[in-house]
Amino acid sequence: MAYTSGGALDRLYLGFFLVHVLSTICVDLQPLLPDAFQLDLFKRLLDFYFNNTSDPLMLSARSQDPNYLWFRWFLLHEGLFFLPCFILGIRGLLKGTPSVYPLLLAYAAAASTTTATCFVVLLFGHHKVPLTSTQLTFLLSAYGPFFLIPAIMLVDMYYRIHRMIGFDSTKFKGKKKA
Repeated sequence: MAYTSGGALDRLYLGFFLVHVLSTICVDLQPLLPDAFQLDLFKRLLDFYFNNTSDPLMLSARSQDPNYLWFRWFLLHEGLFFLPCFILGIRGLLKGTPSVYPLLLAYAAAASTTTATCFVVLLFGHHKVPLTSTQLTFLLSAYGPFFLIPAIMLVDMYYRIHRMIGFDSTKFKGKKKA
C-alpha cells in the first residue's frame, strides 16, 4: 500500500514552521539571552511587542520572575527541541519523507500541551500588569495558531503513522495473552 503525503496540510505545516523559525529566533529566545548577545533590532521588536500587548508570560520571562520559571523552561525547550524539529520538519516535508512523521508527532504533542498551558495562565492567572479585554483577545489570537496547528498536526501525524504501520486491532480481539 503506497502512502501519499498530506498535500494542503503539508503546505500549512511548512508555512507554519518557516514562520515559527523566525518568531522563535527573533522573539521567543530573546528573553533567555544576555543583553550583550541580543541584536538591537530584536530588542526593539520585543519592546514594541511588550508595549502593545503587556504579554505577562514574555514580560515575566524577561524579568526572570521565579513564579514563571516554568515558562522560561518552555522557551528553552522551544530553542533546544522545537527549533530543530522545525528545521528537520521543513526538510522532511519538502522531501516527502514519512520518516519525519514520528518527530512531528512528538513536536505536535509537546507544542499543543505547552501552548494550552499558556492559554490557561493567560485566562486565569494573576498578572502583575492587568490585561485589558483587547490585549487578552489579541494575545489569545496570537497564541491561537501555535496551539491549533500543532493540535491538527498531532491528529494528522497519528493517523499517517497508523496507516503506514497498517495496524489492525481486529486481529487481536479475543486472543488471550500467554
